[in-house]
Amino acid sequence: MAAVKSTAALLLRRRSCLRSLRPFSFSSSSRCFGDDVDAGGDDRDLAIRKKREKMEMIRSGAKSPGKIRQHVNPLSLKFQRIPSPPDYAEMFARDDLPLHLDLGSGKGSWLCDIAKGRCEKNHLGIEIREALAARAQLLASDAPNCAFLFGNVNVSIKALLSQYPGTLDIVSINNPDPHFKKKHWKRRIVNRALVQDLAEFQPPGGILYIQSDIASLVDDMTSIITEQGLYKQVLRANELRQELDPAVNMNAAEAEGIKCANPFGFLTEREAHVLDTGGAVRRAAFHRTDISHVEKL
Repeated sequence: MAAVKSTAALLLRRRSCLRSLRPFSFSSSSRCFGDDVDAGGDDRDLAIRKKREKMEMIRSGAKSPGKIRQHVNPLSLKFQRIPSPPDYAEMFARDDLPLHLDLGSGKGSWLCDIAKGRCEKNHLGIEIREALAARAQLLASDAPNCAFLFGNVNVSIKALLSQYPGTLDIVSINNPDPHFKKKHWKRRIVNRALVQDLAEFQPPGGILYIQSDIASLVDDMTSIITEQGLYKQVLRANELRQELDPAVNMNAAEAEGIKCANPFGFLTEREAHVLDTGGAVRRAAFHRTDISHVEKL
């Protein structure tokens, strides 16, 4: 009898909590689409202002981002707002250059290293963890062809690319969150809709590159990317290295060993850790085909 009473009391408390919840509103157009607080009214506005102040301090280097969560839920309400397109003329020294788009850019060091050596392209990283995106932008402050934005690519990719004056040349996805539990696979960054959105903006011959130390994840991503015929897997890592930089001497590059493991010439932090501990990194590269239409979801 005591157990029944305890269970009934628990259900009543849960119902009470549900009644007290209020839907989060994006009524203010000035908010970042990552703003999310549970307080209401003035308390919520105050919390949003404090969060913005913190992000500005991180961007300026006046404050460390501190401990950052390794995993986030991209399906959370706070990541569903579609942002306004950025001002690319203000973001890059030249906004008409071909674009290298890195999805899930993390701390940004990998993309910054590439940008400094490839000035003929603009390099844009999108990161769902706002503090990491802010820190990465600080790192790119001396690179006029490199920038980082906070956002959920599965929601914002079309808005971000629709106003870019140049062509989408390369898309890279390095070590995405595998979301191991099957019930969480819907959170994975690579899905059918993302592939369609990328293909809408990427011309035939454009490159889509993926890598992960989780072999099954690379296999799943490869299946999703190729199933609609919009992309075709055609390149091995060393062939991609040659295509990205035709001037590279592959014989000399092979002699560099580990430095040549990544076809872009630099290792991501995760990649370096995996290789240093004796692990393996799976890679796959694809070319955009000339198929221009598939049935939308």
